Amino acid sequence: MAPDELAGLGHLWERRDADRGEACFREALVRGLAGAGRARLLGRLAWGEKRRARWAEARALWDELAREQRSFDPRPWEEMAKIDEHRLRDWTRARSVVQEALARAEAGRAATEAREALGYRLERLERRLGRKSWAWIDRPSAAGKVTTCSTCACARTRVPVGRVDEDGCEECTRCPEGRSMQ
Repeated sequence: MAPDELAGLGHLWERRDADRGEACFREALVRGLAGAGRARLLGRLAWGEKRRARWAEARALWDELAREQRSFDPRPWEEMAKIDEHRLRDWTRARSVVQEALARAEAGRAATEAREALGYRLERLERRLGRKSWAWIDRPSAAGKVTTCSTCACARTRVPVGRVDEDGCEECTRCPEGRSMQ
């Protein structure tokens, strides 16, 4: 079966059996679906992975879509930056994604609104990364004991800024995974 036929079959199956539809879409990509159809399927699969909270898979699909673009589209770049920033808590990687997107947007003469939105996201990430460097101090927690991060085992606690998880632990912004203090 040809790649475009598999994509069509995937559309037919999608409403009845989402897993079978997704399998058809993925097989169409493997068999070499090209052009606008490939871009649409990559975007559709990425949205599906995002809905299922499979962040690494969604990010990989967004990355593939962004790299294959002929003209600049900010959507995959924004989605990658959102996943890096909000889900994976990798603010440095999010910043580099936004910087690359901004460079491509300027080179591709993208709409002013897209460039301004990327610029705003970059400024916010810069502020967040700047805050991260001074927000840590070595001190006992409010309870009089030193809190320890479950990821890096640092004996530090954050200056209280009101960000406490449901267990009452302060968030560890030092760890790339964004784990909680315990």
